[in-house]
Amino acid sequence: MKEKRKKRKKEEKKKKKKKKKKKKKKKKMKKKKKKKQKEMKKNKKNKKKKKKKKKKKKKKKKKKKNDNEERDVETDLQGNDGSNSVERLRCYLSQCHSCLKLKKSVIKAVRIFSVSGTQHGATVRLE
Repeated sequence: MKEKRKKRKKEEKKKKKKKKKKKKKKKKMKKKKKKKQKEMKKNKKNKKKKKKKKKKKKKKKKKKKNDNEERDVETDLQGNDGSNSVERLRCYLSQCHSCLKLKKSVIKAVRIFSVSGTQHGATVRLE
């Protein structure tokens, strides 16, 4: 009788220990999961912030010293039959996008519709 009770108590103790261990493991896993979720949320927030910051941060264009000077623009009439429907403007600037502004101001009556080449000496077709 005594032995049976001892055995039972031992088994109960074992079960309790197992249960406790399981509970501890579960708690640990829960904690880990929570931590991971928190970190993921933080990362998401940081990514959003970075994106917003990147959007806000725009590069300022540097103005060149020779911007105010007169620019050399050579017009070149295209077409063998002597028609001047397509006029080509050749610009001798270092960058094409800055020369577009110049052409718009020099020839106000004509609209620019395409640009070929992006470096020094780009050709702009006019309508």
